[in-house]
Amino acid sequence: MYRPLILGQGLSGKSAFRLFLKENIIPILYDDVSKTAVDFHQVNRVVVSPGFTQDHPLIQKAKDLGIKVQSEVDLALEKMQAGCMIGVTGSNGKSTCVKKIEHVLNFCGFKAKALGNIEIPLSSENLLGWDVVVIEMSAQQLETTFERVLDLGILLNIQPNHLDRYGTMERYAKTKMRIFDLVKEGGDCLGPEPFYDQIWDWIENKFGISSSKIDEALKTYQNLPHRLEYLGDFFGKKIYNDSKSTTISSTLFALEIVDGPIQLILGGKSKGENLVLYRENFSKFPLKRILAIGETMHQIQEIFGSSIEVVMCETLEKAVEAGIKGEGNLLLSPGFASYDQFHSYAHRGESFKQRIEWEKKMLS
Repeated sequence: MYRPLILGQGLSGKSAFRLFLKENIIPILYDDVSKTAVDFHQVNRVVVSPGFTQDHPLIQKAKDLGIKVQSEVDLALEKMQAGCMIGVTGSNGKSTCVKKIEHVLNFCGFKAKALGNIEIPLSSENLLGWDVVVIEMSAQQLETTFERVLDLGILLNIQPNHLDRYGTMERYAKTKMRIFDLVKEGGDCLGPEPFYDQIWDWIENKFGISSSKIDEALKTYQNLPHRLEYLGDFFGKKIYNDSKSTTISSTLFALEIVDGPIQLILGGKSKGENLVLYRENFSKFPLKRILAIGETMHQIQEIFGSSIEVVMCETLEKAVEAGIKGEGNLLLSPGFASYDQFHSYAHRGESFKQRIEWEKKMLS
């Protein structure tokens, strides 16, 4: 009896597993920790979680045997339908974009849902009955997504990211551009680097919503937690939590938005980034100093110390303490993964907010 093979037991893998169970199909589960034995004579498709690269031996074996390899997103799109589907990808700003579109449409009386890489797997929802489904798609998901069902494909930007996985910017950019291969005949494409006005113009024309109504909706939108989240004006400075920043390009994105002068909390677990490539970019912003934390603290000092003051803080708590005493707005936009000191970027962001609250109480 043929069965699907699911690689990975994270959010997307578990969601795909439950989707198959609804059809009375029991998949084979595999991850690199348990390393379940796989007999490909019993496998009729492979559903890949984002953490698995295309050179993984099981994926290569499936391709050699002509077995379909697809993402959890592709699996969901293959089985489900919605009134309108919008796909969004980009190096930065994906989650904010899909949530803004969802908010505007719901505010204007449509039934809209943001799903996908925003940590709500596409296969976890029954898409029937929704007016609009807005799908955040990572480069990793786009590698193995093929269903041409999108009414609109949006590519927000392409900036250096995941080069430890893709090797070159050319290969990374080519993967991101695959969003346009998923747009159905008669659908539309925006990007790369579209203005938000273009997105709202498309929505205005598609759904007959007035620009004034869209503006009204946007005034009620609140930023997602840990994504350039404004915490308030304390200690004589504005404080921002951008813990979701796990790449240097997302840190640069934050620096473009936050008013200076800025004290930047930077550092964490490296994914193989070459910081030398970004040294000139950092010099363009009103950085007062960098408060360096985590595994990359010494690397940050070595690369940026000659042009920007770098304070070696090691921990987030010490960085907050130094930032409160220093001059300039305080921005946590670490640019690196959180796993050297935290369970997740959310854990890091919550720890930052708790420390700010603790410092407020100590000074009250």
